[in-house]
Amino acid sequence: MACPYLRYFRKHTSHFPYFIYFYLFIRCMLKIFHIFVKELSIIMKTKILLCMLMLLGQFCFGQKEGNVWLFGDSAGVDFNSTLPHAILNGMTKTGETSSSICDKNGNLLFYAGSINPSFYDNITIWNKNNQIIQNGSGLYGQSSITQGTLLLSEPESQNIIYLFHGLIPNIYCTIIDRNGDSGNGNVIVKNKILLQTDSITEKLIAIKHANGRDWWIIAHRSSNNTFLKYIFQKDTILGPFEQKIGSIQTGGLLMEQGKMGQMCTSKYGNKIVCVTLNGVVDIFDFDRCTGVLNNWIDLGDHNTEYYGCSISPDNSKLYISTGNEGFSTYQKLVQFDLNASNIETSKTLIYEYNNHTVLNFGQQQIGVDDKIYIAKDYIFYPNEIYDSVNLFLGVINNPNLMGINCTYIDNGLYLAGRKSHIGLPNIPNYSLGRLVGSACDTIPEPKDTMPVYYIPNIFSPNGDGQNDVFRLRSEQIASVHLQVYDRWGNKVFETNDMNDGWDGMYQGKKCEVGVYAWWAEILFKNGVREVKKGNVTLVR
Repeated sequence: MACPYLRYFRKHTSHFPYFIYFYLFIRCMLKIFHIFVKELSIIMKTKILLCMLMLLGQFCFGQKEGNVWLFGDSAGVDFNSTLPHAILNGMTKTGETSSSICDKNGNLLFYAGSINPSFYDNITIWNKNNQIIQNGSGLYGQSSITQGTLLLSEPESQNIIYLFHGLIPNIYCTIIDRNGDSGNGNVIVKNKILLQTDSITEKLIAIKHANGRDWWIIAHRSSNNTFLKYIFQKDTILGPFEQKIGSIQTGGLLMEQGKMGQMCTSKYGNKIVCVTLNGVVDIFDFDRCTGVLNNWIDLGDHNTEYYGCSISPDNSKLYISTGNEGFSTYQKLVQFDLNASNIETSKTLIYEYNNHTVLNFGQQQIGVDDKIYIAKDYIFYPNEIYDSVNLFLGVINNPNLMGINCTYIDNGLYLAGRKSHIGLPNIPNYSLGRLVGSACDTIPEPKDTMPVYYIPNIFSPNGDGQNDVFRLRSEQIASVHLQVYDRWGNKVFETNDMNDGWDGMYQGKKCEVGVYAWWAEILFKNGVREVKKGNVTLVR
């Protein structure tokens, strides 16, 4: 490229010394270099933008399953418009327990909760027309469970929706056919026991599996530090898989406070936080591929009651609602900086209610607009009081920002005459896609990572279509040799077919309920060969 500066000075400055030409030549080269760097910067910015678009692709499928919330005393919020607005025709009368689900275009399908905010009311399912669906009442559960219901579409299905519910203390699932009853929806399986136990907290969440298709369903036992994890796949639910980590979520002096309090997850599904009224604040990293929690951080303070929690969209801030802090009953909203070298000392007061007889800060939920919404209610509920306390949701408008710059507005969203209690609907991030490059990323098939597989420890061959067959499950298995033995050492099942499984039969007869031993030699598609053994419990 010809340099105009050099041409000009050669023509008009022939009497200049040669070092002037050298000086002008250097300036010309610097100009060319500057242009080159500028062009390179544009190219790099373009590439960075493309990378960002690829990362955001896991959220941008037009999925709007979480766009309508129904909760509280006939309250609701619709996020399908530019600004969220109140819904006036909801049917819930629920203290805490609620959940809702839309289709991918944001059209309401079903919602669940109770019809009486008393402690012992059962769960009901309504459709988009606010009608109780066929066989959709009398589900086990109650109004006052922190996260007592959860609605999820069956993976790879457009028509089947599962409601997970209960937690008193069992976990149940109820299956809805959205096309049943002439498109109004009907329950086809009701109150099926997923977990029978005498020890469970009020926590129940879902996180999209790293394959972008299946779901992790996560609960927590009470009186210990055990997480319960299920894998919700098409036609089956695997688990529970147990992991002991974190604080013991035990009882308390009043109504077993250790069971109460919210469990929340980050927008990207890579963090989980548990809080309790008994002073627990536990932060974990979560592996969406393996389901493993790790890197436990303990922020607990047993002089403080914690109830609601949420994580900012960029994973940098944690918000917790507190009461009885240092034996003061004032309700507070606090923020922690998750990027601080000492997270505990980063605690910042965002808002405080000075009248301790009035307010409960309730559950927190991130909206599709990336703002955080907080339920509020009077201390003594159920009640007949309609006031600014419960006729509005609190809103954190800029949750990624530090301290009071997050802009909390106490009366942030008017519910148009309807009121909240302390619960908000249990809404997972329905739009979270596959985790590109993880060991569970099924597009393309992983090659250099350790294979991932799941082996149930319980199955129920009762013909209901759920966990009827015991078999190893993995998209990465090339072949398997599986054997099952009863307690006397008799081989009751053997197969070399990876798609075959034991149906609980032996020589044409049903095997007894009990524990059976299994042994398997597994060859994975990446060439890894493993021998595994364990036990499985047969129930009917």
